[in-house]
Amino acid sequence: MKVLAHAKAVLPDRVVDDALVVTEGGLITHVGEARPGAVPAEAVDLRGALLLPGLVDTHSDGLETELRPRPSAEFEVGFAVSSFEGRVRAAGITTVFHGVAFESHNRKGRTVDRARRIDAALRERSASGHALVDHRVLYRLDARDPEGLAALESCLSGTPVPPPLVSFEDHTPGQGQYRDSAVYRRWLEGTEGISPRRPSGGWRRWWPSATRASGTGRSRSGGWRSWRRGDGRGCSRTTP
Repeated sequence: MKVLAHAKAVLPDRVVDDALVVTEGGLITHVGEARPGAVPAEAVDLRGALLLPGLVDTHSDGLETELRPRPSAEFEVGFAVSSFEGRVRAAGITTVFHGVAFESHNRKGRTVDRARRIDAALRERSASGHALVDHRVLYRLDARDPEGLAALESCLSGTPVPPPLVSFEDHTPGQGQYRDSAVYRRWLEGTEGISPRRPSGGWRRWWPSATRASGTGRSRSGGWRSWRRGDGRGCSRTTP
């Protein structure tokens, strides 16, 4: 049993300014006022510090930055995971969904192989018994990348525990915020590093090829996504 006294406890419906909190076996068994005479000698005096449940980050890209802090420097994946979880824990986050993109992205250094390695490192860390936080994965699947779908199917084969969360991202040219080809072109210049001096003929060829790739990705993944949803596993769709 562990007793915490004189904390400002944040509860779902109120804040207890001078709280007494008791935990047993990793579970909170009591939260009340720290009344005179009710605080045992062995209690830890928190001196008015905020005490609140661990936060859940449902979409974090921080591991990607930890892994590759500069374009020319990339750490070993296992080291990046253990380093980043310390930062996360210090911020009060106890469950983090790491965004792992199964796609190719030149400027951000994303590849399908890299996504596999990150996923494997997170699984290994979770199974080690030494993780400081609960590591989860937000699997990000881009409609334009058919290789990503095959790799994701492989990673999620069998019955993953806990159930995975998948975000299907459809950034097809010609719809939503990219309905205007000029807007899509500027986005590609900024994110993919395609030169604005590229001949316009090349752009006209790239536009339909990207559209066809997205259509193929939507078609191939449609049945798989429907099956996953029907199986009670998370799968959402993100459009521009």
